[in-house]
Amino acid sequence: MKRLFFLIISCVILSCNVSAPSDRLQFDSTKTKEANERTRKIDSASKASLAVEKSNWDYSEDEDKMTSKKNYFASVDAPELLQMSFPYNGGVVASLLVQHRRGENNVLLKVSKGQIQDNDIRIRFDDGRAESFNTTSPSDGDTEYAFIEPASRIIAKLKKAKHIVLEAQFFNNGVKQIEFNVEGFKWNH
Repeated sequence: MKRLFFLIISCVILSCNVSAPSDRLQFDSTKTKEANERTRKIDSASKASLAVEKSNWDYSEDEDKMTSKKNYFASVDAPELLQMSFPYNGGVVASLLVQHRRGENNVLLKVSKGQIQDNDIRIRFDDGRAESFNTTSPSDGDTEYAFIEPASRIIAKLKKAKHIVLEAQFFNNGVKQIEFNVEGFKWNH
């Protein structure tokens, strides 16, 4: 019986050494403030990443082995496939490319298969009116690419635009209109 009494007394004495409830509230309040701060930082980072994710553009770079200078590239694909007749049927991916190579900027239209004709290309930026731009073929004669000029004017408009419609003529497939979501384009070259 003495042992039981001693055990109860010991438990009472030990429980008196535990922090007072007000100390626990202070501790919990500090933890809550820290958790709120972490949540605020996470929310800020999430909002920033959402802003970055809004862009449909893919960016890359490489090094010119002859000059050791960097080349920069940006590309965006049209969300819808182009439908072409034989032998290009089955859906064609159209891409808008911006590149900085050998000290100059270029803008190109690229298709995964087909032949872009050397005619003027018309582009409508957002709700503006359609504008005509000159095209030239690459020096290797690849008809899946067309340089659109002047690049500086197009790049300046792409930086401000959210959406464009590009109209180009294709061999044996006539004129096609291609829509691109260009929002978030960044170019500092």
